[in-house]
Amino acid sequence: MSTTIADLRQSARLAAPGFAAFVAVAVWSILHESVVLDGVRTFWLDDDQMIAMRYARNLARGLGPVWNVGERVEGYSSPLWMAVMAVVHLLPLTAAKTALAMKFINMALVAALLVATLELGRRLKLGPWTRVGLGVAAALVVDVTYWAVQGFETTLITLLVTISFCGLASPLPSPRWTFGPAALLLLVRIDTAPLFAALCLIAASRWPLRSWVPTAVAALLPAMALHAWRWGYYGDLLPNTYYLKTLSWRESLGPGVWYWLRFASHYPLAVLAVAWAAWRRSPGGWLAIAVGLNLAAVLAVGGDVFPHARFIAPLVPAMLAVALATAGQLHRLGPALLMLLSLALAPGFRPQNLASTNGRPRDSVIVGVAIDLATDPSSSVAVLPAGQIPYFSDRPAVDLLGKSDRAIARLKPRDMPVGSGWTEVLARLGHRKFDIGLSLTSRPDLVVTHLPYRHIASGWLLSPEGQAAAPAYVRALLTDPTFLAEYRPFPVQNHWLEEHCSIFVHRDSREVTRRGGWTIPEPR
Repeated sequence: MSTTIADLRQSARLAAPGFAAFVAVAVWSILHESVVLDGVRTFWLDDDQMIAMRYARNLARGLGPVWNVGERVEGYSSPLWMAVMAVVHLLPLTAAKTALAMKFINMALVAALLVATLELGRRLKLGPWTRVGLGVAAALVVDVTYWAVQGFETTLITLLVTISFCGLASPLPSPRWTFGPAALLLLVRIDTAPLFAALCLIAASRWPLRSWVPTAVAALLPAMALHAWRWGYYGDLLPNTYYLKTLSWRESLGPGVWYWLRFASHYPLAVLAVAWAAWRRSPGGWLAIAVGLNLAAVLAVGGDVFPHARFIAPLVPAMLAVALATAGQLHRLGPALLMLLSLALAPGFRPQNLASTNGRPRDSVIVGVAIDLATDPSSSVAVLPAGQIPYFSDRPAVDLLGKSDRAIARLKPRDMPVGSGWTEVLARLGHRKFDIGLSLTSRPDLVVTHLPYRHIASGWLLSPEGQAAAPAYVRALLTDPTFLAEYRPFPVQNHWLEEHCSIFVHRDSREVTRRGGWTIPEPR
């Protein structure tokens, strides 16, 4: 079943209700995840994405893809997405609006994703009304909407994977549609390699080798060139974030299983339908190969720090399409019932699920803007959440959790507290390597935490009652000898900071004499 312009137009028309629903919730999220400071509405992305935005801004300035000028450490995970961010920073936009531009880009990608998902549904022989339901379900499922409104590269990955699946769903060999997008896939994130391998295995099960192997090999060439550049520029084969989050297989297996089971509990009908389609060799049953390799990859890395299924999300639209195709074949349901079933396949949607709490973004944006207004441009800042504060302050920065620190990333992971559940283990992925004393050897001018000053001043965070609110890296900072001697006696005191964040100044910094005159922008 080939694709014509008329088919794509039909898919676009059928996707319109789903995209309208997505736009409604996306606009709600965008407005709720912004703050007006001194009359300027400021937007942000998830904290991890704001780290990449800092690299992108430096690249757009001609300083190279670096965290600080002169430091070559790859603290971002998606080269192609960071390059897209760099293009945004070439536009005449202020720092308050660059995140909004990235959200609009992701909204456009969602529109393309819905068209691709409905085209996959057409190739799986879903009727028009069923495809309308599929579009609405795919548009509102949290593993599409969350990553889109928070500015993640996951939306681009999902689009590329879905287009590749459209190529695989063709009864005739379609290697260009399968491996053309896959060439970009490997430039977005190197850990999409299992998805690329799945495409190869599925192609091998459906087509003669000579019809697809040359295209697949050609698709690997851009990724090989990227690795050569990475080695030459950064001196590493992988991004620094991968070294930071590396665990032994014994440590990753348990949380990886829990991560996948949590996903399966959110999408039980879709997971069962894919398994059934594979067992019966029904249309779309080949998707089980991708699901299986993805499961193996998740077990190897141990899951993810985020509450939703970022590493499995690229498969979700295709899983929904295969589930509907399987249901239609098994029960011969009418279009209306299939449309209702499509909505039941997705877990319950609530707009509140679109908000990110990673690094207390609203407070961190306010602090970043305040630092930009109150300090000398050359003053440096050490941070725990490393996204919003370094970006909006635009100051030299020290990441105490090591995303942009080669030495920290290669430390041995700290032991988790005895009795920690899988939820806590997942929440600490990437946050178990730190050495506060080592990070503070450069004597940054400021140290910022995302916890209220009153909790630090009272000592509550170090008490047995407060330890649940203070991760190990926070307790390590608050008990570090360098911090206690050189920073703790010199807080920036302000009524807003009392309840939201805490800022400490180095005793020898020029900022010590200014710390009494800080003005925090009044948030609205």
